[in-house]
Amino acid sequence: WPQDAIAAALIALHRSQHITATLNGTPVPLGQLDHNKIAKAEFRVEHATLAVQDRLLVRKLITQLVQCKSGEEGVKAAEFLGALVALARAAGGSAPLPAPPATADIEDIQRLVGNEQLVAIKDKATDLGSRIKEWTAARDLAAKRLRSWEVVEHLARHASDLPEAKPHLDQIDAIRTHRLLLASTDSVAPIRAVMAGLLREAVNAAYAAHAASHEKAMAMLAANEIWKKLDSTQQDGILDAVGLATPVKPDVSSDEALGRHLDARPLRVALAERDAIPGRVQQAIE
Repeated sequence: WPQDAIAAALIALHRSQHITATLNGTPVPLGQLDHNKIAKAEFRVEHATLAVQDRLLVRKLITQLVQCKSGEEGVKAAEFLGALVALARAAGGSAPLPAPPATADIEDIQRLVGNEQLVAIKDKATDLGSRIKEWTAARDLAAKRLRSWEVVEHLARHASDLPEAKPHLDQIDAIRTHRLLLASTDSVAPIRAVMAGLLREAVNAAYAAHAASHEKAMAMLAANEIWKKLDSTQQDGILDAVGLATPVKPDVSSDEALGRHLDARPLRVALAERDAIPGRVQQAIE
């Protein structure tokens, strides 16, 4: 046959979906096979065909995750399936998230090629559409609740010394163990509110006690006859040397700020600073 006749026949067979063409490992979209590509392309006989209505159904499904123009279904199918598997992984994860949904059947479709792959997608279109909706909702909920969960875990690390926090710490362990982060009822938000409240109260109480002890210490020094003979520069130098600094009111305006404060100054450190004041007053006098 003349080369032009062979090329025309291949183009016609490609447009009618009786063969597929692959160029550099990438499927050639319908209508885009021309004489220049034929010499470099690889061809495969298609035993499965899709009606126009079937292709519309497949394209509608594919465009839920990736862009796909008319005739690009075969080219975009692999990208769509990859995005679908990635969506499934994002719908779950390590504890406290539930395990990611199973995708074995989708991976089976990934191993198909050409129209066989498109037919498999078409046959499961309703099921895949439902899973896309379900997994997208789970992914979005996971992103939202994980932010709150990270704050809860952060605060929990500083609450182990608070007896009243134990029931809530047990709840946190239960959510992690049973992977309940995406349960229909959000149990993380109320725990976060209670934990933050307990820690905020403890931090403010520690500051108040520290401030009161510091004020009392400064009054004792002010009444000391030797202390009175020192100028302010000398007094400040002694206060710095013995660590009698004025306590700074903590920033606990948000749960995140509360966590940062506790990282820098845990409760036990704040209480130790308060308890150390009498000894430091004596050092200052000496």
